[in-house]
Amino acid sequence: MKIWGNPSVDRRRRVRSAITLLLSSAAAITALATEKPAIAQTAETTYSIAPGPLNQALAAFGRQSGIQITYVPSNAASKQSPGVNGRLSPDTAITRILADSGLSYRFTNPRTIIISPMGADSSQAGDEATTLAPIVIDGQSAYGPVDGYVATSASSAMKGDISILETPQAISVVTADRIEDQAAQSINEALRYTAGVRSETSGAQMMDNPLYLRGFQQSSLEMYQDGLRAVTPGYFGFFATDPYGLERVEVLKGPSSVLYGQQAPGGLINVVSKRPTENPVNEVETTVGSFSHYQGAFDIGGTNEDKSIMYRMVGMVREAETQVDYVDNDRRYFAPSITWTPDEDTKLTVLGSYQRNDGDFYAQVPAAAVLLPNPNGHIPFSRFLGEPDWEYETSRRTAIGYEFEHRFNDTVQFEQNFRYTHLTNHRQYLQASGALVDDRLLNRTYNLRDIDNDGIAVDSRFRFDFDTGPIEHTAIVGLDYLWGKSRWLEQRGTTTAIDIYNPVYGSPVDTSVYTTKSLSDINASQAGLYLQDQLKMDNLILTVGMRQDWAWRDTDNLTTETTTEQNDHAFTKKAGLTYLFDNGIAPYVSYAESFNPVVGTDSLGQPFVPETAQQWEVGIKYQPEGFDGLFTLSAFDLKRQNVQTYDPSDPRYTLQTGEVRARGLEFEAVANLDYGVSLAAAYTYTDAEITETKTTSQLGNTPYRVPRHTASLWLNHELQQNAFDGLSVGAGVRYIGETWGSDDNTFKVPGFTLVDLAVRYDFGKKFPEAKGLAASLNVSNVFDKKYVPGCFTQNACNYGSQRTVFGKLSYQW
Repeated sequence: MKIWGNPSVDRRRRVRSAITLLLSSAAAITALATEKPAIAQTAETTYSIAPGPLNQALAAFGRQSGIQITYVPSNAASKQSPGVNGRLSPDTAITRILADSGLSYRFTNPRTIIISPMGADSSQAGDEATTLAPIVIDGQSAYGPVDGYVATSASSAMKGDISILETPQAISVVTADRIEDQAAQSINEALRYTAGVRSETSGAQMMDNPLYLRGFQQSSLEMYQDGLRAVTPGYFGFFATDPYGLERVEVLKGPSSVLYGQQAPGGLINVVSKRPTENPVNEVETTVGSFSHYQGAFDIGGTNEDKSIMYRMVGMVREAETQVDYVDNDRRYFAPSITWTPDEDTKLTVLGSYQRNDGDFYAQVPAAAVLLPNPNGHIPFSRFLGEPDWEYETSRRTAIGYEFEHRFNDTVQFEQNFRYTHLTNHRQYLQASGALVDDRLLNRTYNLRDIDNDGIAVDSRFRFDFDTGPIEHTAIVGLDYLWGKSRWLEQRGTTTAIDIYNPVYGSPVDTSVYTTKSLSDINASQAGLYLQDQLKMDNLILTVGMRQDWAWRDTDNLTTETTTEQNDHAFTKKAGLTYLFDNGIAPYVSYAESFNPVVGTDSLGQPFVPETAQQWEVGIKYQPEGFDGLFTLSAFDLKRQNVQTYDPSDPRYTLQTGEVRARGLEFEAVANLDYGVSLAAAYTYTDAEITETKTTSQLGNTPYRVPRHTASLWLNHELQQNAFDGLSVGAGVRYIGETWGSDDNTFKVPGFTLVDLAVRYDFGKKFPEAKGLAASLNVSNVFDKKYVPGCFTQNACNYGSQRTVFGKLSYQW
């Protein structure tokens, strides 16, 4: 690798100016701040807790407030609670829950409550509870586990533990319970039942690329993990995050540049890693399934005696093939983490991970082979069109980082996230070149790529909680920075053709002959200074934010001995207004902008200009009384300028067509209902149109892969009858409407409907001696429907996923 020198003086000056502005902004807000009681005891939350057994009411309070509760089980046994509804402080809510119970409570810190009998020495309640094996309820937080399908907060929404109900933006959270119930094997599969998201456009490929959010493509390289970009600038390669290592997947709909900088306008996907918890975690499992799928995994975690140190280790090994002949889907994943809490105001979590993916890519196929009329018929979805002895891909990602937070007082808190990442990708494959010859012969080109990348991501911010008269403020001022350097080798050339109906493998691939070859060193970085404030006055919430971004990229082409520099900057802003009714209804309206530098050049060698976008959104969120649920209805109008599409004259390159506008309506419902029923329902209507373009034949057309209608419903039922103790069943249906196969709108890809089923049995519910043992069976695409998920030209379509079956046996203790 080339040894890089120091950044330019001009670049250092820009960063110093950004830091100066950050510190001056922080000082100004601190000067406004006034002393305030502990946040956890005064900040209001909307509660919906029905009357009933006290232990159930306390569990619901913990989930909805995010506060941990400790109490002796016998103290709550046989007691009833009147419940509580409405927007209240934790003090008021817990007082009403404990009414006439003979119990009292005490905050030991802003996020922990100990409950003990009235008149008892509450200072000893913690020791008593420990001796008597207490029930400890971990309140739901934006970073921790969620019981069931309903998350009430999202860490990425406001870069903090703020209620989804209070955020003027549509947000979806897929919890670990839902991922497990549906046996999702990728982020694409985890988002199958999510409004506003078009997943699995690449069909059976086990990778995270590409997804579509609100009609716009979202690359896996733009995904976030634990609030930081998972892949740093300068890297390009396919990568698939494994769901087993995740606590949740969060989707922010619409532009999110104010808090995160350069980002595609359709939204942001943030995956939250499993991390240490105060409750022990001990799990091992094994999975077998279709296409010779064999997988073993473990999740182990615990604490020391005073819980000042917590640890966790997550691991998974998989050996698997795929539905396509000669294509493997092997993986190795290990993620250790440790949390140190020296006092109630300071917390440090160190997160490490290593992941290796092998063989998770195969090339697209012509539409005439799987979709359009062909006198020879269509090829099976298992057909491999490359060379088995030559093609493969391997990706490795090693990461180490930390999350640090320290509260100075009730007003000011400092938070910092940091991660160093090293990625490598080697990929060699054959690609279709042009249309079929005589409806059966496919010309091919070979592609060879090697990338080695090192990167750093850091986000530092001050959080302020203060009052100015009757207005409560939750403000953050931050500076984030991304840096990455890569060495990139890419080579292309022609090779032999193949008869797709009677393939004969074994043709040599001569890489000594090529049409293009380049070796480049890339140094890329981005810095952003942001400010956001959430102002509350009674039930009205105003959220405003602004950001200044700087992005730099230097590319040294070692083949041509030339250097290309790209320097971009942008100022983005957002504003939103929410009103919280006491019955759990929260209408909102918002405006947001995004900015995204576009790397590379077109077929004429002209550098791309940055993309920009603007969105208006209105919606209603509803967190109903009486059961645990969250409903969101939103409408949006989103415009994106300088959009890239594939160059029809040469699909290896892209063009910036001008502007695309997407208008739509989204509805989503998640709920944990009575009688053991959980549901996830979604509907999306998207009207996307190319409104400005240099390719006049595409003006007014609909972008490829964007359906007008999608809908889904998933139900999971844990049977309550004694005879069926431990048995749960799940079923889901997914509908994707028809799409266009290219921006030229010359052919359509038919819509399709798929059905999924699941059965799970918890042996411990019926047989106490088998406590912790569970088995499950999941079937995706039950009726083995043959479909094409999407195309982007007549020469590039994907196979749909065939029926897959997974059986799992797990043990927890």
